[in-house]
Amino acid sequence: MPKRTNPFQELLSLIHWVICPEGSKVTDSYMAKVHGLEGEREIDILFEIPGGLYRVRIAIEAKDEDRPFDQTALDEYLGKYKGPNPVVVDRVVIVSRNGFTPDAVERAAAAGIHLMTLDEAKTFDWAKMGPQYGNLPRQSNLHFRVAPHVCKIEITPRIRGDRDGTAAKEGRLICDHGTDYGTPFEFAHRAAFQKPDDTTREKLKEVTELAKGRPEGAGLMMGFEMSHYQLRFKGKDRRLAEMKVTVHVVDTTVPMECKAYELAELGGKPQIFHHSSGVIGDRRIQFVMPQGLKSKTISLRIGKDTTPKKKADERKAARKRARKKRKE
Repeated sequence: MPKRTNPFQELLSLIHWVICPEGSKVTDSYMAKVHGLEGEREIDILFEIPGGLYRVRIAIEAKDEDRPFDQTALDEYLGKYKGPNPVVVDRVVIVSRNGFTPDAVERAAAAGIHLMTLDEAKTFDWAKMGPQYGNLPRQSNLHFRVAPHVCKIEITPRIRGDRDGTAAKEGRLICDHGTDYGTPFEFAHRAAFQKPDDTTREKLKEVTELAKGRPEGAGLMMGFEMSHYQLRFKGKDRRLAEMKVTVHVVDTTVPMECKAYELAELGGKPQIFHHSSGVIGDRRIQFVMPQGLKSKTISLRIGKDTTPKKKADERKAARKRARKKRKE
């Protein structure tokens, strides 16, 4: 079964990252092995907390539905965690955006499953956080900058079987005199940033200037003649011909949407979390602050934009490519 995630689950994961004790671990879309079954079962979020000699494993299931979570939906999780071939954890928590029906609440309590709600605090009085928060905007801007860095290396001839680019990170470049120049990434970093020639230095200035204000940033490709080098990788030496290095830089201002969310156990006092989110190129940047701008700890995530609008745009682009291909 492929791993899945959604914006509601990502938000819930970020909240648990920011509140987790030191040494804890939060894993999205955790694939758990089940005794007696060949396949694996997915846990939306696995929260592991150190506890003396053992770790407490808490399964968190995120339900972003248009209606309250009912008994029929609960039965699925009773089978998953309490059935004949259960996913073994110490505690199960179900978090719903739209609450729970009374029969689901009663049945969950009898089964020892904890229920919580998470929803946008549309009527939250920001001034309760202090006078400085009274006029906190729903929209703000974030200046986001990633300094020039090596983001991609292409080696010629290609290393057979190296589909994930491990050779560029772990292989060693050995010259004909036997000198070890480090990994391809280390070699490229020295050539681009530590000992650049005048031409490289000038191109880096140009690409840095070009990146300003562009959400996707700007890139620079550099080529290196490598016929006097071999790549030592997994016990074998391979003669190289060329190495292409891509340097990328981002320097832009991103509009951020700011919201407050309430996370609470049923009947309990809600805890407020502030969430900010924005899109940079094809990436979404988001962070959670448990105490607004006074927060000593925040959780930050930069990942592929998976919002419904982005997915719809990708499907539209795919259909367009398919129509163009059929015409050809």
